[in-house]
Amino acid sequence: MTEQVQVQRIPAVPGMALATEKLIERLKAGRVGEVVTDEELTRVAGKNTRPNGDGYANLQSAIGYVSRRHQVVWSRQRGACAIKCLSADEIVTAGESDLETVHRRSKRAVLRLNIASSVETDAAKLPRLHALLAQHGTLAAFSRHDTLKKLEARQVQQPLDMKRLLEGIAK
Repeated sequence: MTEQVQVQRIPAVPGMALATEKLIERLKAGRVGEVVTDEELTRVAGKNTRPNGDGYANLQSAIGYVSRRHQVVWSRQRGACAIKCLSADEIVTAGESDLETVHRRSKRAVLRLNIASSVETDAAKLPRLHALLAQHGTLAAFSRHDTLKKLEARQVQQPLDMKRLLEGIAK
């Protein structure tokens, strides 16, 4: 008697490794609040998907892909050895945390760039330095908590028009 083996077909995503494709298939069906352990992810991918593991990049690619293409957002849960499918409220909270990180890093960059501009610098590099200083200064200003509160008070419904904003800055 011959035993029949059922083969699961995984749709090919151009440019993606097989481990990433397998993870995409698993993650795109995620439900809000669902937690997937590192053991399950490793079993699905056939590689260690924990941070610093050989399959971690595959996991990050799959998380990004399902966020962009399937509107399912996953995030690593600290200390839990797992990832979680986020609700809308959790996504907003993560966005606030990301904004704080951008603000902190931009302020540090402005500080370092100001130091670089006060030290003798090659004249050919000054335009780049000033452009970076302007960009990081703008990021720092726009990522402040009170700027978020002002935009929230104005009930902004869509992203700011960057072209118009940059034209206003340049004047």
